Amino acid sequence: MSEYSFSSGRVKPLQFYHAYGEKILSEYYSKVINAPTEPGKPAVSIPEEWSKDSKPKELANTRPIKRVAIIGGGVAGLHAATLLGKHFKVDVYEANKRIGGRLFTHKFDNDSAIGTRESGGDYDYFDVGAMRFPDTEVMSKTFDLFDELGIPLIPYRMLGKKTWLAYNEIRHRRSELPSWSTDPFKVGVSKGGKVPDDYARRDPSDMLNEVIQPFIDELIRDRQAGLDLLFKYDHHSTRSYFTEKGYPQPVIDYIETMCFGTGGYDRALAETVLEELCFRYNQKNSEDLKWKCVE
Repeated sequence: MSEYSFSSGRVKPLQFYHAYGEKILSEYYSKVINAPTEPGKPAVSIPEEWSKDSKPKELANTRPIKRVAIIGGGVAGLHAATLLGKHFKVDVYEANKRIGGRLFTHKFDNDSAIGTRESGGDYDYFDVGAMRFPDTEVMSKTFDLFDELGIPLIPYRMLGKKTWLAYNEIRHRRSELPSWSTDPFKVGVSKGGKVPDDYARRDPSDMLNEVIQPFIDELIRDRQAGLDLLFKYDHHSTRSYFTEKGYPQPVIDYIETMCFGTGGYDRALAETVLEELCFRYNQKNSEDLKWKCVE
């Protein structure tokens, strides 16, 4: 995997989410509760990088904190409790009967309709929540945690060449998919569809990249400049930004269907940009990354 650098050092895309979150929080303070645009910050900030080798010893001595309450026993809450528990007494509050949040491993019940008559062995389970992790800078802290906890990982196959693509009542195996220039799913006007032929004969992921890639490239080149560019268009949904770039509505629907899913482009443009950055980082396609899952 290639590395990109900011003027301040090695790229850390996770900070993009932090910056975007700060922007949303500032807008909330200023518009909803009439607070200053910049919300107040604590006298001592938690260091940006916490790890088992870098502990903020000064934090315990400079803040009169003896006990910490964490609301939510998801992965973020549990990890925060682990870090803070090295310095303070921590109480974690979780409304559900189990911890883990959106991370949940379903082990099949052999007596249920969806189970098997006999045990499926070690792999008779299904990860309902986060099920695969790209080995990129975005997930570096997650992989550090895997190492710290000794959690075994195995390769995750993002795509199977023998799987089917089914659109417009037409099926093709991935390994046998004709060239996009042939309009393999007959979405073009000349074949009875609604997509102008010039667009129907193009790879939809290429069209997505044309629109999204400039944001990703700028974020990787210079974080602040990239964020400024992203914030400039933050009033757009993904769909409205495609429209501004001149894409007809049937084309936008086509790209959305092939690259994401129905309704996906009604969300904020920034969400699509950051997700693309997270899932494919500096590669054209997500399958070009090394993906792992928990064994």
